Amino acid sequence: NPEHAAAPYENRDPRFYKTIVYHGSEIMGETVDVSEGGKNGLPQEGATETGYYLRKYINETISLDPNNTTSKAHHFIIFRYAEILLNYAEAATELVGPDAVPEGCTLTAREALNQVRTAAGMPGVEDAGDAFMTRVRNERRVELAFEDHRFWDIRRWKTGDVVKDVYGVKVSSTGEYTRYLVRNRIWEDKMYLYPISKSEINKNPGLGQNPGW
Repeated sequence: NPEHAAAPYENRDPRFYKTIVYHGSEIMGETVDVSEGGKNGLPQEGATETGYYLRKYINETISLDPNNTTSKAHHFIIFRYAEILLNYAEAATELVGPDAVPEGCTLTAREALNQVRTAAGMPGVEDAGDAFMTRVRNERRVELAFEDHRFWDIRRWKTGDVVKDVYGVKVSSTGEYTRYLVRNRIWEDKMYLYPISKSEINKNPGLGQNPGW
């Protein structure tokens, strides 16, 4: 976005800062430099291709010093209340729209969605119609990032052909940001379903195969 070109990481959704390590951010007491030739950027071996690293799940109190290691419990997300609210918001929108209360329930889809956004420090959503469902889907993308939902959401929504490509950002040695295509991935609609394994078809030749496989 041209308006963010000079300072792309200012005034973003608070969840961005809790999820992503980006150029100029700090983690474990160090400032990250993913610029060309920077200590955390290409062509360093193992450096990020996208210009970003993951912050979510990182426990910054763990020592990486081989002479002073620490061992602490690490908690992984299994199921969060935010997911319950987002599941509800999507289902309620499909059933009765964003502002009606489904029979037997107490919340509208908009109220459920905005509970998640309020908890994150974001303003409520005012969109209507198809734009509201777009916001619901984007909220899942942001709130549940790296929690093993996106892979399945894309297949459930059948949007694989739209989101298949991977984009990143390059930072020049002079601090200029450029968005670029990291990887153009092949997508075929048959990928919405897995193939039925040959061992199962051998057990029952009449079973058939999923389309395209």
